[in-house]
Amino acid sequence: MKSVIFNAEEVRATLEGKKTQFRMVIKPQPEERLKGYFYLPNETTGYCGSLFALKCHFGKIGDKIFVKESFSIDGISLQDVWYWADGNPEFGDWTKPKPPQHMKQEQSRLTLRIKDIGVERIGEISEEDAACEAGVFKSENYWHSTLHPTKGTYQCWTTAKEAFGKLWNKKHPKHSFESNCWVWKIEFEVIND
Repeated sequence: MKSVIFNAEEVRATLEGKKTQFRMVIKPQPEERLKGYFYLPNETTGYCGSLFALKCHFGKIGDKIFVKESFSIDGISLQDVWYWADGNPEFGDWTKPKPPQHMKQEQSRLTLRIKDIGVERIGEISEEDAACEAGVFKSENYWHSTLHPTKGTYQCWTTAKEAFGKLWNKKHPKHSFESNCWVWKIEFEVIND
């Protein structure tokens, strides 16, 4: 099963049902001559394309992906897992936080099923998709991120797209929102396995 790394904010938004999409930079980037083509996913092969084919390395519609996140192991049992997106543990003998790259599938608490796959320019994200991707919600005139578990505060933006752009730049400094790179658009649902 393939995996995807989510930061703490993305994990919290997914657990709350606010994040239902993610985007990943296509590597290598398609040539500029492809601009303006419309891409349709092929449910059988996982390929997208009209005059060419790009294969999504996350799989095809219906495939499962497990989420990797920062975690610790109980120093006594060596089996129990603490997820740092939940904040600091109140008690226990936990190991130093481990980066998500070290998480094994059996340690993950989130399994996603791919509902749809697409290709787009990052700057073409719609306001609706930006809210589903960034896990933000609107209250009065501002868009807010998920509540930080230890600080107890929200970040605020005037549009969901602005919120997504700021969060994207934090996670992808080499492929900024302003660069308008090509990305995979993965829509998912959380499943209990």
